[in-house]
Amino acid sequence: MDVVTVLVPVQTDEGEPIAAGTEGTVVAVWAEGTAFDIEFDEPVLGLATVSSGSVARLGD
Repeated sequence: MDVVTVLVPVQTDEGEPIAAGTEGTVVAVWAEGTAFDIEFDEPVLGLATVSSGSVARLGD
C-alpha cells in the first residue's frame, strides 16, 4: 500500500476535516486509478475518497 499526502484539504467519510499536507495510506483504488480511498491516522482516524489529482505519492 502506498503512502501519500493530500495536496488539498479533504473531508473524511464522516465529515472530519483533513488538512492539505496530511499523510495517509491508500487502501483502495477506484476507476483505474482516478480516485483512491485513503486511510488517515492523524489528526483523526478516518477514511476519505480522494481524486488522483489531489494526492502525491511520498518518495516521488
